[in-house]
Amino acid sequence: MVTSRAARLAGLCVLTGVPVLAAHATGTGGLAAAELFATAGPTTAGAPAPVVSHAFGGTGTLGGSFPDVGPGPWTIRSGTFTRSGGTVTNGGGTNRWATLPTGTTVQRVRVGISFPATHSIGVVAKASPTDATYLRAVKNSSSGGRILLQRVIGGGVTTLATLTGVGNTSPGILTMVVNGPNVTVHWNTFTLTHTLSVADQTTFGPLTHAGLWVSGTPAGTFVAPFRVWAS
Repeated sequence: MVTSRAARLAGLCVLTGVPVLAAHATGTGGLAAAELFATAGPTTAGAPAPVVSHAFGGTGTLGGSFPDVGPGPWTIRSGTFTRSGGTVTNGGGTNRWATLPTGTTVQRVRVGISFPATHSIGVVAKASPTDATYLRAVKNSSSGGRILLQRVIGGGVTTLATLTGVGNTSPGILTMVVNGPNVTVHWNTFTLTHTLSVADQTTFGPLTHAGLWVSGTPAGTFVAPFRVWAS
């Protein structure tokens, strides 16, 4: 049965004098985790292959490891990230993240996540390789479960868009798509959309790194595969 849920806008970010927040949600309810994992990302015949794919195989630190597909390697930007048989975990702490090069400025970043009752875990797109400048989509446990789209510039964080009431069912799929000014975040069956300001397009437009982000103890778990498509 297909159901729908109204999006609730939480907060309004105004950049260069123009309101730029747009959000909506849809729900289909009750999909099993396996079904969600199977349908995430382009899967139809003739769809492009991912430019980055990593099954998180083996054991040991994520830092310095290469993906199965893509230029790699991973760089730990903060904290510790450990691979173990198809998952990546973090030792806990605030604002932990890791990135790798993708070779593309158009990015569809996708990974499975599982998490404890209190959590804040997500994906990074359009990241600088040299400083803390990137976009991130975060699954957070507050407000009945919410997804956040955040802009980080030199470590300073601005929340661009928020969608609440998305639930806290674990595991699930988190995907962020950035294509020009258009940003879309998918959390399972919910969707959040946003239009970047001209200034943000200038900042993030040429950046090509992507990756993982988590904050808190206990931290959540990233479930393979991690993938990036150039579409």
